[in-house]
Amino acid sequence: MEHKKFRIYLVTDKVNGPSFLVKARSKAESIRHVSRKNFSCRNIGATEVIYFLEKGARIEDANVDCDILLVADSD
Repeated sequence: MEHKKFRIYLVTDKVNGPSFLVKARSKAESIRHVSRKNFSCRNIGATEVIYFLEKGARIEDANVDCDILLVADSD
């Protein structure tokens, strides 16, 4: 098995501005590393999907490039 070499990636937060130099094997790995500090992810059920859709969220396709829509809780 061939080991992929590390590269240095510049990961930039397009919303808040900071940039990070990350030693990683791929772009995805470098973004995953930086995003862990600011984001969490979990599966949700139909009730929560409906709740967020009613608040104005959109379901985004991870395989399509698109802008990020931030949902602000107005309550």
